[in-house]
Amino acid sequence: MSYTSSKKFLKTEIIVSSILFFSAVVFSLEPTREFFLQTVMESQYQELETYKKCFFLLERNNVKEKDLKNLIQTLCDLGGKNRFFILNDDVELLKAKAYERIKDYKKSKDILLGILENGENSLSKTDAMLELSTLYEKEDRAKKALKMIEENKNISPYYKKDEVCFTLARLYYLQGQTKLAGKAIAEISFLEEDCRDFYSQAVRDNWGFYSQAEKKFILNSLNKMGLNDESAVLSIRYINEYKTDFEETEALALEMLSHPGKFRWLLALKESYPEIAAEMESLLRISEKPVKSHSSSVRGYYYYQLLRKLSKKARYNDSKALSYYENFLDGNIDTGYARKNLEFTIRNLLAFKKYDAITNVIEKTYQKLNLISNYSILSEGVSFWEGYSYLQMKEYDAALKAFEGTISKTPDGYYAFYAKNFIQQILEKEKIPFENYIHTLEKNFSDSDDTALKLYLGKILYVWKDNSEKEAIKERILFLNKKLNPDEILEWDSGCLKKMKKSENYVQFMVHTRLGLIEKAKAILSSEELSDPNLQNFLVLQELVRNKDFKKASPLYSSLADESYLKENFPFLPKEWQILLYPTPYDSEIKLALSKLGNRLTDKSLVYAVIRGESMFIPNARSWAGARGLMQIMPSTARLISKKALDKKKADLYNPLHNIILGSFFLNDNIINYGLLKAVASYNGGIRIIEKTKAKFHPANDIELMELIPYQETREYVKKVFCNYFRYKDIYESSTSGFAAMLYPKKEMIP
Repeated sequence: MSYTSSKKFLKTEIIVSSILFFSAVVFSLEPTREFFLQTVMESQYQELETYKKCFFLLERNNVKEKDLKNLIQTLCDLGGKNRFFILNDDVELLKAKAYERIKDYKKSKDILLGILENGENSLSKTDAMLELSTLYEKEDRAKKALKMIEENKNISPYYKKDEVCFTLARLYYLQGQTKLAGKAIAEISFLEEDCRDFYSQAVRDNWGFYSQAEKKFILNSLNKMGLNDESAVLSIRYINEYKTDFEETEALALEMLSHPGKFRWLLALKESYPEIAAEMESLLRISEKPVKSHSSSVRGYYYYQLLRKLSKKARYNDSKALSYYENFLDGNIDTGYARKNLEFTIRNLLAFKKYDAITNVIEKTYQKLNLISNYSILSEGVSFWEGYSYLQMKEYDAALKAFEGTISKTPDGYYAFYAKNFIQQILEKEKIPFENYIHTLEKNFSDSDDTALKLYLGKILYVWKDNSEKEAIKERILFLNKKLNPDEILEWDSGCLKKMKKSENYVQFMVHTRLGLIEKAKAILSSEELSDPNLQNFLVLQELVRNKDFKKASPLYSSLADESYLKENFPFLPKEWQILLYPTPYDSEIKLALSKLGNRLTDKSLVYAVIRGESMFIPNARSWAGARGLMQIMPSTARLISKKALDKKKADLYNPLHNIILGSFFLNDNIINYGLLKAVASYNGGIRIIEKTKAKFHPANDIELMELIPYQETREYVKKVFCNYFRYKDIYESSTSGFAAMLYPKKEMIP
């Protein structure tokens, strides 16, 4: 080592030592902890990148021995005894794995024993214990491995629980202790592919020892792991053993319908439950005859399949849809299927402008489900089309109530935007002063003692308020939400989360997340009893977005987008969570792209809405159809517009600036030609299907047209992009004015 590098090394050691001392004094403070982490991440950037490369190299199967020896030397340099490294125990674990790969088992065991006995991190100790057990088994020392696992299994009881239980079960089997093996197996919820054969065998061997609750848990685990044959056999045993009631048996039968062995399973079911077997067979052979079943799930699924067929390729048929849906209502109905089947029925009736039929089937459904209060609705879409249909029938009071329900369900959603506008126009039509309308809402909100009704009214008031009044209403809604949903997302920032932030494992979690080791990061959260998938996704996402790692963030965004509570309560989430879910990367590129447009009919929020909907901010994204980059431009489209938009023949579609310029130009051009709604729909599905649908059904306006597009992907895309748009406007501009005015329905649409 040269004198210069020695001085640099000494300087680094002094900096790191100072950081350690400082962190020991005030490490419990969150801002200090973040500063500590950031400083360490910067000062140890090269070391962390080296660790990351070593980690992924060892994940490969075909690494040469020479490369493994070089890797060991790298790890020795990285985790030297005289140097502080934030992942020191993890480095030792990698080193042990590398020695194992070159068959130097003694050195591997020595390292693992050292971690188990002297390691500083409980998670690394658990990892060492599992690796050490594998090595002992290879040496036919299963008894020693079992003793070690039994003594150390609670080092970190929630970390890698399934793996620990599986290892225990296997070791008990090797010792002939079948019952203990079965007990360990019964606690496992999910295993990787290569462990499942043993799991299935152990479950079969111990089935008679399990309680009914354990058996139900095991059946659920089998289905989660895709062990369909095993699940089918044991489900039959389960229903025969416990003579399960009609409802539970049907639930198991419906689960089996998606399994390859369903016919064998149904054959076995016929002996004890012939009625249920007949029901399942009718579901497999969907016909137009009414299904004979008392089960709400069976009936819901049956009519869902029939109504779904009518909506495919715009084969809308109002009389058939109405007949199917009325048969569906003539018996026990499931709320989930009621919503889905009703949405299909509405689309079929809307195609032929049967507005009175739409209101009738919705009212019948609400009566059937006993949803008699004004604030009980199935979905914002159902409520919106009820209000819209009443509007066409000039029943303004009923329309107003339905539109209020739409807003309350999802205050910043696609349907709520139109509902709000229609309410304004109804008030004008009926000559009701806006101030009087708001005053009535405020009085009812203030006077009500019903928490659910108060929350309903509060959400409606929220969309009409501005600035400080809006914030005051938001505080009340947060309070009411917590009162009705005490365990929901709004409570996540307390209790175990605060405890986690004080734990030494929180820093480990953040480091592993920033390195892109997501599964390890989530396992660390589980070790701190933070096992809720949505919470894990939020915490991991926070670190990924800070580092602009949108490729790894994308599946987390998708998962959180499906969370109904988030969709319905997004305006009331903390601002930092809203920004996390709707970030603004590529800001300078978007500004430049917009500055190049002549007749500009788009804005920054709309571009962000499309980027989020198309690529989730991943610059090198590519679709199955060949669309590329942030705004998912097809190469053929790029060839047509590159010269005009970029003043060059060829564009690099993976270059963020080129892609955004082309995408903004194409979107803006479509808006000029087709209008905003059709422009967004055609961005996803092309203009041909839109024009074809319009020519076939002659919808009264673009709102109806969007609902009648036969492609579910395009319908959902339109709603998603405009929901994104409204949220970007609200978060960063506190307004949905300006370009959003192009979305408003014309007044002549109000009868």
